[in-house]
Amino acid sequence: MKRFPVLVIVTLLVAILQPIHAGWTRTYGGVEMEWGGKLLECPDGNYVVLGATASYEAGKGAIWLLKINEEGDTLWTRTYSGDSADSPAWFEETSDSGYIIVGNTRSFGAEDVDIWLIKTDRNGDTLWTKTYGGPEDQWATYVGQTLDGGYMIIGETESFGPCDDGNIWVIKTDSKGDTLITHFYGDTLYNDLDCANRSTPGHYVMVGAIWSVSDEYYSMIEIDWEGHEWSSYPYDPRGYTPTIITHVQLGHAGHVLSGGAYHIDDVSGGPALWISEASLRDGYEVWSARYGGYDSEVFEVGNCIRQTTDSGYIVASNYWTLIKTDKVGDSLWTRTYEGYPKYVLSTSDSGYLVTGLRDGDLWLLKTDANGDTVTVGVEEQVIDPPVEWSVLSPIGRRIRLRYTNYPQGFHAEVFNATGQKVDELHATGAFGTITWGKGHSPGVYFIRDVWESGVTKKVVLVR
Repeated sequence: MKRFPVLVIVTLLVAILQPIHAGWTRTYGGVEMEWGGKLLECPDGNYVVLGATASYEAGKGAIWLLKINEEGDTLWTRTYSGDSADSPAWFEETSDSGYIIVGNTRSFGAEDVDIWLIKTDRNGDTLWTKTYGGPEDQWATYVGQTLDGGYMIIGETESFGPCDDGNIWVIKTDSKGDTLITHFYGDTLYNDLDCANRSTPGHYVMVGAIWSVSDEYYSMIEIDWEGHEWSSYPYDPRGYTPTIITHVQLGHAGHVLSGGAYHIDDVSGGPALWISEASLRDGYEVWSARYGGYDSEVFEVGNCIRQTTDSGYIVASNYWTLIKTDKVGDSLWTRTYEGYPKYVLSTSDSGYLVTGLRDGDLWLLKTDANGDTVTVGVEEQVIDPPVEWSVLSPIGRRIRLRYTNYPQGFHAEVFNATGQKVDELHATGAFGTITWGKGHSPGVYFIRDVWESGVTKKVVLVR
């Protein structure tokens, strides 16, 4: 009788010391480059991931849709591509439980890069597709279903509109993707759409950099479900100069944004991760917060910001981190992971699901409400950013890399997917950052360090 309680106590101690798994991490892909870009949570507790793959379509580059269960196991996958490079931009679930996907294609359409709209059923099987474009390039940023069952596509075009070098382009379609209305927004010299999303019911918000003859500024434009302008405000955050705005969504008092910005009084530092909220009424800044920016050689960006179940925000950073804030952007915690987050979703269990890139594969990370994957018995390993040289933004319209400890300067070669050298990178300083990609076509590239490490890294240019 005396041995039984001892046995019970020992058993309980062993159980208590076992790690409790609050989440998981998975990678998906083949021998080429894959990455994840957006997530949806399904009513059945499963998830759908929009990404890109170069492994399963002969290395050309395809739009990739995956459905996974709550443990990260694959339920089904679908690829959408032609005979050239195609890339994803955005997707949403539609009223018939299917999906509407918008991306960019070189395989279909007129010439160069065109916008590609794909409608699927609930299993990801294609029902119909449409392309939109002209003789020059077009790029999609957002698609959403409208109140009448049609679709709102928001992007850019160099083929149409008053400005030859780029116009913000809004396309309203019917339920089959046929164009009903188009609108152009911007100024006289150049217009660069950074991001777009749903706003108040039936409305959409666009944020972009606008160039006129006399000025350059960020503009926040709200439109209704027919594409008509509802409001437009120059956005000038107090004390900051944005370099890029990556994500916008509806917040508490207005629209919250994430991106990168310089502080106007701190010219010695680098661009910092920056988040802000702008008033719905007049675009005036409600609050803003900045993280990092103390090292002029580091370019930090918030890739995505989402509202959380406790009325705060979760931010996915290009610097391998998640940042949890309260409702005015003050940090509550930061977690660092071995992966590059592009998008974060606040899940129904009060945790988070992250997608992005890790070691050339599509990466998913599921955490609890504190950003942890293991909460008891095991300490989360913190991964320091790599030294020598690293790619800070391996996927995007521009590729940003950082190099350190190169006393003779940095020299690298850039190759396309066929192995042809297409460019070289040169920098004279021992430390620095380099931005590359202007003038090059979307697709997979390889950057190889010539002088020191000899390391080759994959990157993806998208439009």
